[in-house]
Amino acid sequence: MEFFQLSYYSIRRLQSNIENGDSLVVLFAQNKLNEKNYSNICFLTIFSGSSVDMIFNDRASSQLKNSGSMRLIRNKNVADIILQYWNNQIRLNQIHERYETIRMEHHRIGFKTFNWYKGYYIGAPGKDTMLLHLQVKAIIDDKYLNEFVNAAALLYNSGKTQYMPRLTEQLELANKLIGLISKQY
Repeated sequence: MEFFQLSYYSIRRLQSNIENGDSLVVLFAQNKLNEKNYSNICFLTIFSGSSVDMIFNDRASSQLKNSGSMRLIRNKNVADIILQYWNNQIRLNQIHERYETIRMEHHRIGFKTFNWYKGYYIGAPGKDTMLLHLQVKAIIDDKYLNEFVNAAALLYNSGKTQYMPRLTEQLELANKLIGLISKQY
């Protein structure tokens, strides 16, 4: 059950990154990424690169692999889906590592480009809501703006075209596998 909660959380978080990244790139392409809407710029730039935590527990799969118990699974569909799930998990880990590398670059450039302290303080417990109404300059150094938008676009593309489809497929495989195992065993 914990896997499904984490999966749905990760999918929602990644979807939010994708939507915010898309909005950010569109604003930039339309030359509307100006400093008239400080809060929106801060929000889009920070939350287009939130972390997406996807952790797999491979205790059961390790036991099946190392003990030779896979041969006990007689149903070919179940065995095939287990293998597909394991292969997808390896690929997902690779995609996640690449995504995290891009995300960290996004943050490195973002801290040089934007005044992010406001966005971070707004969500912090116990912080003064006065920050919500401050008109703090969002872009502190626009010489990095193109580099940041390129990183945001790369993050967006990686999330939308690689990470999200594979993450969604893994969740579907898990549901299918649980259904088959429940029916067969």
